Amino acid sequence: MLRFAALRGPLSRLAWSRNAATFTGAQALPKFEIHDVRDDPALGTMTRVAVDGKLLLISQYPQLGPRKVDPNDLSPQFDAERRISVRMRHVDLAYLVSVCGERIPKHHMETKAYTLDFEKSTHGYRLHGKIHRVGSQRMEDWSVTFDNHFAVMLEHFLNSALNESFGFRQHHAARSAEGASPLNDAGGRSDTRRQPGTPSQRRGRDGRSS
Repeated sequence: MLRFAALRGPLSRLAWSRNAATFTGAQALPKFEIHDVRDDPALGTMTRVAVDGKLLLISQYPQLGPRKVDPNDLSPQFDAERRISVRMRHVDLAYLVSVCGERIPKHHMETKAYTLDFEKSTHGYRLHGKIHRVGSQRMEDWSVTFDNHFAVMLEHFLNSALNESFGFRQHHAARSAEGASPLNDAGGRSDTRRQPGTPSQRRGRDGRSS
């Protein structure tokens, strides 16, 4: 059995760097992950759901070697070189939210890279169809399920991703950074006209402001 952690020398460092770069690149994105580590590595996977702007990213990494037992072992548990990666459009994100909200029974997606259906299952949701892995053009059957509490996590994640994809949060943050205020007029200029009776307009008999 070939275990990634058992590699030595420049080959192991190169492989580790590639995996680390792939994993690190997605760390800054909003995401949630399902780690399913098995005693039989052939059955283990890590599924990641992330959002990058208006794109929904769903990736699945096969388990790389036996279950790690040393908490200080820095070698990757999952194989980024053989991952499955799906990039969905903004409209697909909206359709997935529609399935979760029971507005439509399922959503079909077809591109040069994959043919997939997203639909409700007995205990949650199922994404299934044909797809090819990174670095390969061979299409293969693939499916991933989000059951029970993972189904709830997926629902909330998709809704939040859709809500934030329209840019309202960034718009308000930019306005705040520019010093915009609800008291400003339509032209963006503050109304600095003094009202009668304000302290700065009350003057004494000697003509000086009180």
